[in-house]
Amino acid sequence: MVFRLYILMMLIFLTTGPVSAATHYWIHPGGGVFHMALNWNPSEVPNSNDIAKFNQDSTYMVEIWEDVTNSQAQFAGGSVTLRIAPEITYSVTGTTFVGYGNNSQLLLTGGGVIHNQGNVRVGDAGVGIATIDDGSLFCDTAMTIGTDFNGELYVNADGVVETQLLWFWSRSNNSGTLDLNAGIITASDFQLGISGIASGQVRNGAELITDTAILGGEVGSEVTFTVEGPGTSWTNTNNLTVGDEGSAELTISDSATVSTENGYIGKNGTSPWPFRAFVNVIGGLWEIDNNLIIGTDNGYLGGWLFLNSGSVQANNTIQMTNSILEMTGGNLTTGQLIAQNSEIEWSGGAMSITGSNGLVLGDNGPFTLSSGSVLDITPGKNLVVTHAMTIESGYELKLNGGFFFSGILSLDDGLVTAPSGIDLEFTGGLTGHGEINGSVEGSSTKTITADGPLEMGNPASTTGFEIEGIMTVGSHSVILHDSNRAHLGISTILDTGGQLSAANGVRLESGDVLDANGAASITGEMYTDGTINGPALAGEYLVFNDGVLGTGTFTGNIEYQQGYNPASSPIQITFDGNLQLTETAEVTMELNGADPGTGHDQLSISVEFIQDGTLVVQLMTGYSPVNNDVFQLFNCGSISGAFDTFDLPVLDPGLGWDTSDLAVTGVIRVSPCVHHGDVNLDGSVTAGDAQLAFSIVLGVYSPSYEEECAADCNNDGSVTSADAQGIFGTALGTDSCTDPV
Repeated sequence: MVFRLYILMMLIFLTTGPVSAATHYWIHPGGGVFHMALNWNPSEVPNSNDIAKFNQDSTYMVEIWEDVTNSQAQFAGGSVTLRIAPEITYSVTGTTFVGYGNNSQLLLTGGGVIHNQGNVRVGDAGVGIATIDDGSLFCDTAMTIGTDFNGELYVNADGVVETQLLWFWSRSNNSGTLDLNAGIITASDFQLGISGIASGQVRNGAELITDTAILGGEVGSEVTFTVEGPGTSWTNTNNLTVGDEGSAELTISDSATVSTENGYIGKNGTSPWPFRAFVNVIGGLWEIDNNLIIGTDNGYLGGWLFLNSGSVQANNTIQMTNSILEMTGGNLTTGQLIAQNSEIEWSGGAMSITGSNGLVLGDNGPFTLSSGSVLDITPGKNLVVTHAMTIESGYELKLNGGFFFSGILSLDDGLVTAPSGIDLEFTGGLTGHGEINGSVEGSSTKTITADGPLEMGNPASTTGFEIEGIMTVGSHSVILHDSNRAHLGISTILDTGGQLSAANGVRLESGDVLDANGAASITGEMYTDGTINGPALAGEYLVFNDGVLGTGTFTGNIEYQQGYNPASSPIQITFDGNLQLTETAEVTMELNGADPGTGHDQLSISVEFIQDGTLVVQLMTGYSPVNNDVFQLFNCGSISGAFDTFDLPVLDPGLGWDTSDLAVTGVIRVSPCVHHGDVNLDGSVTAGDAQLAFSIVLGVYSPSYEEECAADCNNDGSVTSADAQGIFGTALGTDSCTDPV
């Protein structure tokens, strides 16, 4: 700023005009023609070496009919209308003063031109008011309004001002005022309120054209500036600063347009209040070709952008530091929104983020929220993020009735709350780790990728989690919520350590695939009609911690820790790999005939079946096996281990289940009951067999089906205390079981 002042002083010194120039005083208080000598003292028309001084304390008009040149023009009293005929130029080689020693007013009319090769100073050594009503004022160097005294510049419908520098100086408590009313001003360097108080307005279709502009230059300056009305425009080709070191407020309203290369709100403020910088957009348009920078990093509140209606467009970035964005309506569009230690108060309107860097919610940017760290999309709000949107730890995106669209929605330990759910069709997919509290749905083209713990869905909705696309769990934990079963899409992928959980279970439809590329687990009941591919490496299993049912097929290494039921029986289920059961597992097979797949369930396991836990066999309604019926429940490459317990259906009297080949060939068969009385199958009936039979009756011993068949002493199909007594009598020789050993 000091450098700018030095340059201005040099310009003023160099263009003041010859020191030896003669001063010619206008002496006619009623006005007259500039070119008549009798109107001047001395009585000759001032020429190019002379100073023309208008100091009559009256209101009058001076007419210029032909081109004329003076070294200076001093309007030093009264109110002068300078009527310059069309195509006529009044040239001043030095400085033109309006308000020089006395208060003065200048009104330019007539359609002609004032051309200053030097400076124009309004309010320099007295209050000055310059009005360009019908004509043009050209200044080759600097035009200052309000330096040591108040200065005012009015440019009306047919007025034009062109200058290199247009500075509203406003020293100390003085003020500078601009009213551009349907006219045109062009200035390379435009500054309103370098110090002191300044105000301005551009209205009624006026045009303000600048290269660089500053509102509120030095510490202590206070500026208000308004651009308003249809057709009204301010075009700035470089940087526009609202509140450099001083305070300033710019209002763009009623269909007016302000455009600039870069915008700054509160650029270099070095103190707390009353320093302030505001831009209010109320029905207008602010176009920024590159960046909008709001606030500073000095720890003080630096800038405030208020958008009520209309639009703010920053094609590259809006960067906020220690600042406030308040949006109650209108449209905010930018490539990227970056905010640090700033507050966003959003109660209405549409926010569009169009750049490849997208929108990030979080501490270190690029987007920070105060007010409870919540971005609430309520009815009437529209948020459009063309590329990625990231929500960091401690921050919440609340979709509560407004419209939301984004590229990739990225959670960095953030929270999305969506009472009405979130449709990934309006995003580029979901990635990251965090929580979505609300129903999640998505078409086959949408993907979900976890890079850490991810929880999503609505436990109170029957469509709490319904996706058709790809979900990559990876090596992370993903928890799904749905009031029944969460619906998986065309592809679900788990890597080593991956964990997929759903309290009410998951379902995999026909044609859909779940792949486990390493040891992984699924918690919650799995219903599958699709394909599940376990890991291929030896010792690595896809572990199901809860029940599995359905008609789906399996490959690789699969482990069941709870129930498995093929459902839709009878059916043949293919396991192209290894199937391992744990001691808590329970496999349920249904019988309706002797043919595998059509008469009874069969698991076809291409490699190894590792038996453990419980085998449950159920008869379908109306079916009753007969003697010598054979059921190959498991068709395996090899079998190891054995079931610990059996839950087999009751057969007709005299028949029993033979499971002796189950751990060898996977077969169970119906056979006549043999070894009656020999419960422990040691080849003889003793008191020990009777004692074992009593334990079966009392429920303190769980027999194999061979043992239970042998304990049925009277061969009536059940084991009772009468059977135990009969076995005891057989051992003593006082009674005999049916077909005893």
